[in-house]
Amino acid sequence: METSPEIVRVTGLPDGTYPCMAMRISDLLQFTPASTEGGCIGGVGYTHDTYRVGNEAVAFKNIDGTPITARGTDATPVEDQVWTFASTAPSAVVGRGYSPNQVVPLSAPLRVPGSTTFYWDATNALQSTGAGCDIVAGAVGFR
Repeated sequence: METSPEIVRVTGLPDGTYPCMAMRISDLLQFTPASTEGGCIGGVGYTHDTYRVGNEAVAFKNIDGTPITARGTDATPVEDQVWTFASTAPSAVVGRGYSPNQVVPLSAPLRVPGSTTFYWDATNALQSTGAGCDIVAGAVGFR
């Protein structure tokens, strides 16, 4: 199993500094903890439905601002294609009407040429829940 898969490749982007990026992604996160801690069992695979039924109060929106219908639960996940925004100014994205749950802080802007790898570091991002294990955080940036 590959531990650091390439999730996106962008070519032909003009030289410059980009403080925000939008990505259309699956709302399902699949992960396997390396060790057991609380309700997170090492070696057991989990699927987290990040945008599921019940999230309508903080509805995700498409890039054009139209709401996305939430489907599935963690017990019965259903894949939705959602927009997520990584920004050095996440409050500005939220200020445009997007859910804070679909916006992640970007540690530094993308610099072209220069930055080459987009990463999401989920170290210490697991949380034991009554139902098992969940992902709650992570750091996003470029290396």
